[in-house]
Amino acid sequence: MTKNTELDTVLEYREPSAIELIGFAKNDIVDSKNLTADMPQEYKEKLSLAYSLLNDVQEYLYNH
Repeated sequence: MTKNTELDTVLEYREPSAIELIGFAKNDIVDSKNLTADMPQEYKEKLSLAYSLLNDVQEYLYNH
């Protein structure tokens, strides 16, 4: 069996950047808000604040 080094290179694991990880967290916040329609407004606002804070940090990292 011949080893396909080109395929191995494509499938090589790459550690996500901080910007990507923050993006994943933001997506998870959006998903959780959509899945918890019966969540009290106080907690929806906390999720919105968390999203906003993550967004600020992500923009900073992207621009610096």
